[in-house]
Amino acid sequence: MSESAQQLDQVRDAPTVPDHRRGDQLRGRLIYRHTALVRATHWINVVLLTILLMSGLQIFNAHPALYWGEVSNFGDPALSITAQRTEGGASRGITTVAGHQFDTTGWLGLSKDAAGRSAVRAFPAWATLPSWQSLAEGRLLILVLVLLPILVLACLAMSPRLDAASPEFLTIFGGRQSARTIHFIAAFMLVIFVIVHVFMVLISGVWNNMRSIITGRYWIETRAGTDA
Repeated sequence: MSESAQQLDQVRDAPTVPDHRRGDQLRGRLIYRHTALVRATHWINVVLLTILLMSGLQIFNAHPALYWGEVSNFGDPALSITAQRTEGGASRGITTVAGHQFDTTGWLGLSKDAAGRSAVRAFPAWATLPSWQSLAEGRLLILVLVLLPILVLACLAMSPRLDAASPEFLTIFGGRQSARTIHFIAAFMLVIFVIVHVFMVLISGVWNNMRSIITGRYWIETRAGTDA
């Protein structure tokens, strides 16, 4: 066995707490874990994914409902986020999922704008980027270059021009409204991935992981007499 392999085995087998009965003491050292390229692309991805999510939520605000199939069944959406007036005249945010309504006032359907006034919008202002009109025009190429294949295909299936040129996109997803719904679901699967990723960072040591992804150096514990 090579010397480097032996060193790796020693680090792997080192106990996580000192064994005071044997007089062992733990000490640590910094290793170079992430290159500058990995660190740079990681934070670029963080920014880009955030922009993509916030812009997508703003585009969704233009028509805050999802349907299944080839046509929009306005009377029976699979998902809708709207606002309704109560009998007393007050407004409340309502999220409807498969015919079941939930009061989401303050978060979805009805929330505060930048001036502190109540505004009717699916997702709140702090979670979106401005001007859905400017974001919806000419951004298809960016989506194709950045998003995962399923997001790309679903996005293409929502474009009338591309549907006319390649109708197989609609066939794949079962209709334009199905493609829009799948696109929305896939986007939130990315959000779940990020949440799980952040959770793993939290439970495995925030400071050590953050130092590693910023400076490239990661702290590991070794038992006395086993350092490389």
